[in-house]
Amino acid sequence: QLQRLKTDFLKAQNIYNTTGRQEHRQTAILLKKEYDLQLRLLRKQNTISTIATTENKTKSIWNFINLERKAKSDNSALTHLNINGNIVSEPLEMVDHLNTYFINAADQAIASKNPNTNHLTEPIPQGNIPNLILSPTDPEEISKIINELKPKTSSGYDEVSSRLLKLCKD
Repeated sequence: QLQRLKTDFLKAQNIYNTTGRQEHRQTAILLKKEYDLQLRLLRKQNTISTIATTENKTKSIWNFINLERKAKSDNSALTHLNINGNIVSEPLEMVDHLNTYFINAADQAIASKNPNTNHLTEPIPQGNIPNLILSPTDPEEISKIINELKPKTSSGYDEVSSRLLKLCKD
């Protein structure tokens, strides 16, 4: 029955690919859905049957889980790279080429956009930067500020959380 469903779907798909008509597309979609549902049902029955007849049910269940997980794994690892017309499969050579490319990519993009600009030698324009005025403080003021912090475990730029500050303030 499953083979018949598959054959029917493939015929309908072929008819749709040949004609391009919407009604043939709908027929192919319905037959594909019917085939997929039947296939899923048979797989489910097979899984249940296998687990029911095995002595080590836990191991059998984990085998099915791992089979499903492995089926969806991504095997998109880079195995070959075309470098200036040469196909390279040596990992270190590929990494070196990619590192060099990305290290130089920004400079090359800037140079190609405006070749007369040397962005590294131009001074940074001085705007109206206000003066930073610091006033004296004392340990009580710092302690009060630390006490007012929310005790979160996430850290800021200094990688120190407010919770850690509260624990270490004394």
